[in-house]
Amino acid sequence: RTGWINFWISEEENMHAGFIYLVDKHIRTGKKLSAEKYHRIYLDKGMYDSRFEILISRSPIQDPAEAFQDPLHIINSRVGIIAKYNLDKSQNGLLQAVNLNGQILDQYKVTGKGNIEIRGIKSSGLYLFTLVTEEGRFTKKVRINL
Repeated sequence: RTGWINFWISEEENMHAGFIYLVDKHIRTGKKLSAEKYHRIYLDKGMYDSRFEILISRSPIQDPAEAFQDPLHIINSRVGIIAKYNLDKSQNGLLQAVNLNGQILDQYKVTGKGNIEIRGIKSSGLYLFTLVTEEGRFTKKVRINL
């Protein structure tokens, strides 16, 4: 039926894993769960088999969407804008940061797994981050707040 659903951890005493996240595969996001706070989502009437997963980690995860094994994650923090790329060990790619007018603000050649600080973005707004490899193109649209 249509309505709100709440997710939370009812008891953390015997949880030795450390960090528990609710991953929503439909909107590709994740939220940290705890006994003190709950995550609330409004769902329309329907079936939601396999939409939600629990991700348990011994250490904190910056982006619980890492559960999707996406080749690119963007972290926008006070420290700066970090692009985490996740390719195979010898796989090469081209990482681009582009504004909505199509102007390339930053561009990097990348190989394997790693992090790059994006320095070409100077104002808040929506940006496209694209990782191009021989296998194809992966793009994320991200709101950057500076």
